Amino acid sequence: MSLLKKKRSIDSHEETELHSSEGLLVHPGGEALRQGVMLEETGFAYDAEQDIFYSVQEPWQRQYGYCRFYDVASPFMSLIFDSEPIRFDYDGKHWLIEFWKGQYGMTTGCEIGVYAAEEDSKADREFWREGSWSERAVWGILRFLGDTLYRAVDPKEQLLMSMTMMKNNEVLFTRKERHWWLTGFVLGEFSEPEELTARFRITLKTRAMRQAFVEALGQRGYDHVSILADGKTVEFVFDTPYSFQPITRRGVVRMLAQANNRSNCEMYHDLTQGSETKEALRETYKSL
Repeated sequence: MSLLKKKRSIDSHEETELHSSEGLLVHPGGEALRQGVMLEETGFAYDAEQDIFYSVQEPWQRQYGYCRFYDVASPFMSLIFDSEPIRFDYDGKHWLIEFWKGQYGMTTGCEIGVYAAEEDSKADREFWREGSWSERAVWGILRFLGDTLYRAVDPKEQLLMSMTMMKNNEVLFTRKERHWWLTGFVLGEFSEPEELTARFRITLKTRAMRQAFVEALGQRGYDHVSILADGKTVEFVFDTPYSFQPITRRGVVRMLAQANNRSNCEMYHDLTQGSETKEALRETYKSL
């Protein structure tokens, strides 16, 4: 999960008055914004059956790839989550498959992101020449800081993935799709990352890739008992992360961020209390 990924989050952290009027969301200033436009801009869609939001195949976040800096900066955007980056080499590329779970503004959720970086410098030169000015700016800053910018994998490299999100041993939602960024978020649900557990299942491209991934999991701290491998598929439970978590998500930063997140969740429930209001919002999302 990242700062750049979430800076247009469905949680705007402003006291927005939510009420439905012919499929519109009306802002206190009087400006009516169509829900479809809002969701398209954030890069998410709505699953009415499970009442969750999830990332689409081609969101705006895709162009910015991924790097460690995003995790470090995210707490300042009220994104408090556990992260577990798994890095390994396969087929001439440096791969990063990262897992997240936690509180994303006024939503509780989890993610799997699949990224890769080329081993040679030719790809970097092409990226610098063909990328947008914002992509080149991010790339330049990260190279200066010594961080690796991984790119979201191409459609042909996407992996079949599934997740089961649990809070205090109760299932919140499930997701399954061939994707590069599989996600799920429950709006208005407040959680501490320690309350959450996610079961992840990934089918890699080949057995060789699966082996490289399993070995990287082992190096991270997962033992053979906690990893289920069958053919090209790997399954494990993400509970307490083995990775060192950014210092920015501790102490005062976390306390203030979570206080803000809890307040926004409570405000959301106050504004949408009553089945008619929630059903109106649900029907609006369903019609998109």
